[in-house]
Amino acid sequence: FIPLNFEATPIVRVAVEPKHPSEMPHLVKGMKLLNQADPCVQILIQETGEHVLVTAGEVHLQRCLDDLRERFAKIEISVSEPIIPFRETITKPPKVDMVNEEIGKQQKVAVIHQTNEGRNTQMIHQKIQEKIWEFKGKLEQHLTGRKWRNVVDQIWSFGPRKCGPNILVNKIWPGPASKASKEATKYRDLGNSIVSGFQLATLSGPMCEEPLMGVCFVLKGEASLSDCYGPFSGQLIATMKEACRYALQVKPQRLMAAMYTCDIMATGDVLGRVYAVLSKREGRVLQEEMKEGTDMFIIKAVLPVAESFGFADEIRKRTSGLASPQLVFSHWEVRPQIP
Repeated sequence: FIPLNFEATPIVRVAVEPKHPSEMPHLVKGMKLLNQADPCVQILIQETGEHVLVTAGEVHLQRCLDDLRERFAKIEISVSEPIIPFRETITKPPKVDMVNEEIGKQQKVAVIHQTNEGRNTQMIHQKIQEKIWEFKGKLEQHLTGRKWRNVVDQIWSFGPRKCGPNILVNKIWPGPASKASKEATKYRDLGNSIVSGFQLATLSGPMCEEPLMGVCFVLKGEASLSDCYGPFSGQLIATMKEACRYALQVKPQRLMAAMYTCDIMATGDVLGRVYAVLSKREGRVLQEEMKEGTDMFIIKAVLPVAESFGFADEIRKRTSGLASPQLVFSHWEVRPQIP
């Protein structure tokens, strides 16, 4: 079968629970049916036990909640306020930003971080399921420049969840020629702990516990290694996580906001009002063109997802129904404000 490609990406999430705890099985069954009926909906169960509904936007969310109440679960449910995810990243690649975290008196992990430019992030987001050599070849084409030389061969892991847009580069692991050496064996035994620490660090950043995006961590330095099992394994996971978090805090950090692409059709009489609503909600106009043979203008803009709630109603109200927007999730964008 050919996989379906959906233009709309689930981005807005809410936590749902039944008003009567005894009706939880009905809610679980109803959410499964909703997911089967609407492939654009994602159903998640958080570590805290919350049942989370992820939808494409405000209108889609309301439609799904109504279907859940009236058609699938047929129970009364309580819904949390909509949650908009963010991502954490850094700006300006550091020259010498190293953090040394010691484990007792014998072991040390040195981590350098550097930015992974937006075009590289987009490449990493491509299907990891492709053939590994094909993916590697494409990655080499995008990671160009002196600082990225031979980096593809040294990539240890992606994160978070081993498929995200962050990279762990290993510059202390011996090369293929020395795979049989004792040192290489020790590093391989310790690899799971180091990668686990990296996964935890990229899953929740230091600013607001949101996942990281577009960051490359380079593991450098010498280390005297002892037993890789027992308490040391857990210590190494915690140390790697803290080293990555401290390395991030050395340089300016920024939040990345989810952005909608906004297509608006409006007459020339109400263009000023459309721009006023976009400006109020931190929107940015990219293009404006007149539709041939009509008096309608097509406006292309970007709008933060966090500012999109009530946007369609407000723009229709301000323009007396002469403008209609269409919102589709587009990309993540670095916010200029210092968090």
